Amino acid sequence: MRWLAGLLALWAAGCGRYEEFRLPVVNGAQAPGGYLWEPLAAPVMARGAAGQWDSVDTLNPSVVAHGGGYLNFYSGFDGKTWHTGLAASADGLAWTRKGKVLSPEAAWEGDYIAANGSALGSGDEFLYWYQAGRTPRIGLARSADGVKWRREPMPVLDLGPRGSWDERGVADPYVMRVDGAFYMFYLGQDRARRQRLGI
Repeated sequence: MRWLAGLLALWAAGCGRYEEFRLPVVNGAQAPGGYLWEPLAAPVMARGAAGQWDSVDTLNPSVVAHGGGYLNFYSGFDGKTWHTGLAASADGLAWTRKGKVLSPEAAWEGDYIAANGSALGSGDEFLYWYQAGRTPRIGLARSADGVKWRREPMPVLDLGPRGSWDERGVADPYVMRVDGAFYMFYLGQDRARRQRLGI
């Protein structure tokens, strides 16, 4: 029986970084419902030109309202590395590329990805949570203008404990702010390569 108690203690320690969680009750009136979806014949942003940093793939937009228009922090792939780029639009339909703004450079990020992120405006700065590393973790970068970024030195969301549902990767963050708190939805992967959504 002592071995069973030891095994239970080990299992509990492995899950120690998790807790029961409920989304908060949102205060305020319900937003008016209903959307009108109008499909367009062509994408609002295609891949970049041949040889550019986003020429192989352009995806995962994270759009922030800014200065009467929109800024789009999106992922681009050059065939070797994923980067984050910036595009601007007055109406959300016609986008002008401003260039690549984040590439993997910190030691923990490796050389493969610094993209697939989620951007928010917060006070006088932009916050951008992004996926990085061959074994993906989630980092955070901050910017006053959306062009020059300073990164937290280490991931803000690391791998889960051994045996957990997210021990082999945390990726694809989506962050929202509710009543002053940030909530991150993210993809976790276990050792069997099963992927699940976490918060």
